[in-house]
Amino acid sequence: EESTAIDINEFFNEILEDNSGKNINLKITKEEMALVARKLALKRCFGNLIQNGLSYGNNVFIDVNKTKNRLIIIIEDDGPGIPSDQYKNVFKPFFRIDKSRSQNKSGIGLGLSISEDIIHSHGGNIQLSESNKYKGLQIKVSLPF
Repeated sequence: EESTAIDINEFFNEILEDNSGKNINLKITKEEMALVARKLALKRCFGNLIQNGLSYGNNVFIDVNKTKNRLIIIIEDDGPGIPSDQYKNVFKPFFRIDKSRSQNKSGIGLGLSISEDIIHSHGGNIQLSESNKYKGLQIKVSLPF
């Protein structure tokens, strides 16, 4: 896929449309933000991250901001979270935290691995932490302009 200029406001509004009827709350600056990237790859990445949040929590909260030279996207959910000692492991292909906990969840453990690869291929980084606001998982994605 070729990289193109993506209007970030439009991009995240499209993601909301693709997930209409789901409990996703988007907070995005009104300021124009453009990013040169592979749009379909990023859609797959953020789709994976949002779907994980909806699979384990009832609500997903997305906050999109920019700094001088980076786009910062924070995705949080109100689910049970992930133990901090497992943060690195969940990016490994096919890794599942608790087999019994994941029994009724679809997927084979590739979503976070694929998302991490996509973010890294765009020169960005992705990190996990406990959500301070919603008590679930917080995923912070940083992408350069």
